[in-house]
Amino acid sequence: MKDLTFGTMTAVFEEIFGRTLFWVMVAVAALVTLAYLYVSIRDRRVSWKKFELR
Repeated sequence: MKDLTFGTMTAVFEEIFGRTLFWVMVAVAALVTLAYLYVSIRDRRVSWKKFELR
């Protein structure tokens, strides 16, 4: 495996998780990302308190 391409990584993860589960996880990750961006744009600022380590 000399070349590490997007297609190669997709094929490897599809083999590990199964085609359906992999694409469901990709879709869920995309939806969560879009929801976070929507809330960030709606609030017009990022609350950094939630990212602080305690």
